[in-house]
Parts: sequence; C-alpha cells; structure tokens
Amino acid sequence: MLSLVEMSVAGGILITAAVILRAVAVQRLPRQTFLALWGVALVRLLVPFSLPAPTSIYRGLDTLETTVRRAGAAVPAALSPGELPQAAESLSAGPGGLVLVWAGGALAVAAVFLLTHLRWRRDYRASLPAEEPFIRMWLAEHPLRRSMQVRVSDRIDTPLTYGIFRPVILLPKGLDRSGGDRLSFVLAHELTHVRRWDSLIKWVLCAAVCVHWFNPLVWVMFLLAGRDLEVSCDQKVVRMYGREARGPYARTLLDLESQRTGLFPLASGFSKSALEERIGAIMRSGKIGVWGLIAAVVIVAVATAVFATTAPGSEKETQIPAAASTGGAVSADGVLSGVTFFKEGTVVQSSEYGFGGELRPDPETGHCYTKAQYDLMAALKTEGYEDLSIAEFNRAIYAALSGGEQGDMTMLTAYERVLMDLPGEDPLAPFLLNTVQASFREYQDRLDEVLSGRRNDSSFTGHAERTENADVFGDTVQVGWAQADYTFFYRILDQDSLTVRERDAFLQAILDGMQAWLDGRDAKGLTNQENMEKALQEELDRLGKAASTAEIAYSGGTVDNYYGEFYYEGIGFSSQKDGIGAVTQGVWS
Repeated sequence: MLSLVEMSVAGGILITAAVILRAVAVQRLPRQTFLALWGVALVRLLVPFSLPAPTSIYRGLDTLETTVRRAGAAVPAALSPGELPQAAESLSAGPGGLVLVWAGGALAVAAVFLLTHLRWRRDYRASLPAEEPFIRMWLAEHPLRRSMQVRVSDRIDTPLTYGIFRPVILLPKGLDRSGGDRLSFVLAHELTHVRRWDSLIKWVLCAAVCVHWFNPLVWVMFLLAGRDLEVSCDQKVVRMYGREARGPYARTLLDLESQRTGLFPLASGFSKSALEERIGAIMRSGKIGVWGLIAAVVIVAVATAVFATTAPGSEKETQIPAAASTGGAVSADGVLSGVTFFKEGTVVQSSEYGFGGELRPDPETGHCYTKAQYDLMAALKTEGYEDLSIAEFNRAIYAALSGGEQGDMTMLTAYERVLMDLPGEDPLAPFLLNTVQASFREYQDRLDEVLSGRRNDSSFTGHAERTENADVFGDTVQVGWAQADYTFFYRILDQDSLTVRERDAFLQAILDGMQAWLDGRDAKGLTNQENMEKALQEELDRLGKAASTAEIAYSGGTVDNYYGEFYYEGIGFSSQKDGIGAVTQGVWS
C-alpha cells in the first residue's frame, strides 16, 4: 500500500507528463485523450494500491518505498521521563506535526469548496421550473434514466448544470427561452455534461485537491481538467450540429462569457473555462480521423503503463545485509519484528507519523537519528531490567510510550528514528528490537482484551534462513537456499512471577529451535514446499509446548511462508552451511 506522499509524487509525475503532452499536441489529439489521462492521474492520487509492471518508469529506482507501521518507544520502570538526558530538549516534536498540518490544510480547502457550493445551492433552490413549450418539447425528446429538470434563476448570469443523481440545467432569466439556435446550443452543451456525469467528476477532482492540497501539480490538473471538460462538450455539440454551426456556437459562447460572474466549483458551467482556448478549439473542430483515435488510445495506454505503475518487486521483501546479523527476525514484507529495517541507507518514515517522506542521515552519526536520540535509547537499558517482573516492565513501557499525562512524544520520536536505521550489530539492537517491542505489544494486546472482552494472545514473528554452498575447484558457489517465516502466539499466565529474562528465554527457545531444525534438514528435501510447511508447523508446535512454563504458555502458531530453491542437481553439497541463525530474532545480550 502506498503512502500519501508516494501517491502524490506518482500522480504529480503523471500530471507533468500530461501537461507536457497537452502543450505539445492539444490541437492534434481528441480532447478525450487528456480527460482519460486526468482520470488515470485521479486513480493514482486517490487509490493507495500499486500496480507493478515492467514498463514502469520507476523500474530499477528506489524512490518510492513501501511504508510500514512500527511499534514505538518504551522505558523501564527505573527510568522516568523526568530523568531522561537533557538531550531530549533538543529533539523535535516529531513528524506527527506534519499530519496536523496536512489535516488542517485539507479541511480548509474542503471548507472553501463546500461553503461556496452550499452558498450557490441556496440560490439554486430559489429557481423556478422552465415551462416554455420549446423546453418541454426538448425534455421530451431527450429522456434520461435520471430525473432531469430545466429551471430558471435570476441569480446567475450564464447557464450551468448541477446535481449528480437528479441533475438540473439552470438557465439565467435573461436568456431567450422561446427557442432558436442559442437555446439549442446551451441545452445540448449542458445535456452532454449530464450524460457524462461531469458533476461527479468535479467532486472527484475536488477530493483530489483536498487530499493533495500541498501539491501544486494537482491544482494545475484541477484547472486544466475543468477546461478540457468544457472544450470536449463544445466539440461534441459542434459535431452534433455540423461544421457550419461553429461560428454561431462561438458567438453564443462569446455573448454568454461576457455576462459571466461568480465561482461554481462543483457545477458544470456553459462558459466556465479560458475563453480563448475554447473558441480556438471550436473553430478547429472537425471529424476525428482513425489515426487520431489510434494515437489517443496508444498515448493513454503508454502513459498508464509507464507513469501509473510501479516497478516489479518494489513491494517485495527487503533484503537484509550481512552486517545486520543480530538485528532480529525478518518477515516476508521487510518488517524486522514489527520494525522497518534500513535498506541501502534509504529510510522511510513510519506511516503512523508522517507522509512516508525520506529522511536524510544526520551528519554526526551517519544515520537517520541524532546522537541525542541514540543516547535516549541507550539510557533505557538500565541495569537489572531483566529481573523485573513482566507486569512492572510492561507497565512502564506503555506509560513511557503514551507520553504520560502530558502526551510528550519525545521518546516515541527518538525510538522511531533510531529503529529506522539502527545497524543490526549495534549493542542496542537486540534490546530495542526484541525485549522492548515484545513488552509493548503484550501491553497493547492485554489492554485490547480487557476492553473488548475477547481473548487476545500476544504474537511474535520469526524468520529462519539457510543457504547451501558447493565447492567448485576451490570456489564456494551458492547452489540453493531456503527460508521460513512464521508467527506464534503465547499467553502470559502469571505476570507478577514471570520476569523479563524468563519471557525472553521462552521466545528465544522457539526462535533458536526453528533455526536449528532448518539447519539440520537434508538439503535435497528442502525444495518440497508442501512437506516442509507441514513439518515446520509440527516443529513449531513442539518447540512452543516444550518452552512453555507455569508462567507463560504457547497457544498456537502458523507458518506464514516457506520457500526453498536449489539450482543444480547432482552436486554434492558441502558441509559448509551459511545457516543464518544469527539473523533470527531473539539474540539477547
């Protein structure tokens, strides 16, 4: 799932391509070409899911990363917020403030659109039905499945259409309604808006602007899409009445444009866009050739395939460098025990506290956290925390994470930043990734159980991985590998007697056991996925029951993913195994 910034960037790139194409070929392509491109851009801006394709412009680039939610900070009972190092004062309030800025801007833009629309709707309701014989006859000749009315108002200067399911064509009182070409042009234009559901399109455009108000390219799309809606209606009417109608239709547009005032953001107006562009498009209107239609289809298809898709594999597993061998368990979606792991120095913020924007490494630490933030995390690991009861330790963790009565997010922000880019070999990694995170999850699960009245056991995610090497004339060649991702559940039976050390030992026993079992399997049997998944499940259940005590008990588990692949047949496997047991979660110091 894409974050808001990723959607905005991807949509902005597509809008830029459409604007350039529009500037170059607006006179050579059907106007519907650009309407189709705006539609694709709207989907990219409002739908948070990606569509991988080998034709994507993002292929081979890591500019868009998948954001994942992660657990927050916790402190042992021995350390209260008031005792934290003075370095905390230099920390910012965190990216949560960006969410408030975005929400405030979105609400402000939405308020402008809605208040303007509601003000005009109040005037619209004061209109009267158009009872002229010509209009009644016209309505009878143009039936719709929706209920459509033609009304008259003395509070508008030019014709417009509003309403989605019960559309209304609203005519100014000064317009001659007895018949003639001018009235026919106006009604045909507005009927085109109704039939194409342009009022609904306007609502969707406004929604995109509200969500992406910070992106100037979205405002450009809003303006140009409105123009293209009007121009395409103009061209449709000219095709209906023939090329000889171009002059009279243009004169009608000029006369009505001279009377136009006001703003109708959610209505489709007869003369609402740039007059010069519309007149020029009308005078150039003609029959669209076959090659023009083919070019339009090809352009829309190519633009969608190139700009509206993502690179294949961009949301697949994040590979863990060898240097991260003590970092914890890695799940298939790149989450390290619930924490986003670093990837080639590029870090993406938690979706819970920002828009997924990229952070720059701190010059002093070389990582995406400051020394002050790292020191805060180092201060959490107080002497003797292992001998605290789970009740005491978990309670302190949750209190620190919530920021106390003041709601101070300093510790949470520091924890987020450090875990984004914490090297796996760092001495703090096992403590922060495993002990702290497990305790925080346990408190949340228990709280949810109390509030919901439903049993909610805690869960832990593990990963085991193994590679097989062969000797080829002195060279060590990798000839196969296997990996397993699994989740197990457990329940704390005596929170006052169970210590942090004992809880950690329970989790570690399962994790180490799964890795040892995978390392001990015959290599040639690792490619049988069905058998391996069944055997892994049995071993997980056996290990969980064996590790259970009177204070903590295994309550079930699942093998989430297993994959094994070997490249060559008939090669004798060496006894040299890169059983990456160190990569499994739970290496406590």
